[in-house]
Amino acid sequence: MYEFALKWTPFGRAPAEEIFERFGMKPARFMNRLWQMVDDGHIGADLVKNFAGAFPRPPQFPIRKSPVRPRDPGSPMPPS
Repeated sequence: MYEFALKWTPFGRAPAEEIFERFGMKPARFMNRLWQMVDDGHIGADLVKNFAGAFPRPPQFPIRKSPVRPRDPGSPMPPS
């Protein structure tokens, strides 16, 4: 995957069609996977600087927990 990113870096970025044909995913997913490999230590910092401009790290969004609604005191308890 990173070899592919390095190959396309001089051209800015790989076309979406090329990414899909090769990996079966959209560019956003490709970039997420690429940076996950960096985070997991599979790609060294020396290689990252080569493709980071063409394949920037996607923004990290905090995981938001859904709000817990209090149980209506008048409703029956669900079966256990």
